[in-house]
Amino acid sequence: MTNSMIIEGISYIKQFIVGFDYDSTLTLLTPQALLSRYNREPSAYIKMLILRAYVNQNTDAKTRLRKANDVLRKYVDETFHIENDYIYSLDVRKFNIVPENYIIDADEYVAGERIYV
Repeated sequence: MTNSMIIEGISYIKQFIVGFDYDSTLTLLTPQALLSRYNREPSAYIKMLILRAYVNQNTDAKTRLRKANDVLRKYVDETFHIENDYIYSLDVRKFNIVPENYIIDADEYVAGERIYV
C-alpha cells in the first residue's frame, strides 16, 4: 500500500477506534508476536485464527505447513473465514469447536516454527 492509502486507512479506523495506533498494531502481527500469542492462547478457536494469520503473511511458513500437514493447512485456510463462523451455533468462547487432532497437529507445527522466527 502507498503511504497515502495507509494514512487514509488510519484516519478511517480512528473514526471508530479512538486512539488507534497503527505501528503498535503492526508489532502485534509480527511472526514472533503471533507465535508467542499462539502459545499463550487458551482457546483452540483463537489459536487456529492466529495460525491462519501467521501462515497467510508468510509464504514460506505456508509452504512448510503444506508439506508437513496439508490437511491442517486446508482446515486453517478454508474453515476460518468470517462467513463460516455463522455455521456454528455454539459460542466459541465457551465451547471448543476445533477437533482435537487439529490442535495437536497445530501445536506441533508451531513448536517447529520457532527455529524460523
